[in-house]
Amino acid sequence: MAWWRGRDKGSGTGGAAAPPAPACTCCDGTLSAGDPRFNLSLPDPVAKMSAYAQETCIRFLSDFMVSTENIGAFTRALLPVTLTDGRTVTFGVWVAIDGPTYRYISELGRDGTDEEYATMEFDGLLANALEPWGRKVLRAEVSVAIPDSPFDRPTPQIISSTHATVTRMLSEPWAPGKVLTGSRAWALRYDADAPPVPHLH
Repeated sequence: MAWWRGRDKGSGTGGAAAPPAPACTCCDGTLSAGDPRFNLSLPDPVAKMSAYAQETCIRFLSDFMVSTENIGAFTRALLPVTLTDGRTVTFGVWVAIDGPTYRYISELGRDGTDEEYATMEFDGLLANALEPWGRKVLRAEVSVAIPDSPFDRPTPQIISSTHATVTRMLSEPWAPGKVLTGSRAWALRYDADAPPVPHLH
């Protein structure tokens, strides 16, 4: 799978100077403010469990899928948000899915051809609150598909939603200072005239 595997450690507002760009967790290279990407490490319902509950309830856990005994299953999806300066912030969020969808994704990932994988589509519920939009986007209905990508078997991407706020996130440009807060603020150090930094994950 080709997706960026860094972790978002929370966000806030604050007016402190933008911190330096962190290193990519895959290759230790410096992340590019020209292509800011942030992964949420777990679905919110799983992240809120105690360590003991996670140990006893999680049946399967990877960077791409989570299955639990008592609160269902989740899969990774990308949520792109356009900024007013022309950049796109990509959030690696989690989508809650039902049992048949979990089996469908698992089977395509394990046994499907690249062509079959490229046609994968499914619906689910956004399983993360996400600042600055907050908890109102939690459990938003979303539709997910495989984006055009130079990578083999790219991560699924949220392409539409019945939720008004998520629809705006997908369709309207947002001010960088509103989205890139807290631990994301390093991406405010953006020079549009600087040479691009390639990111291959």
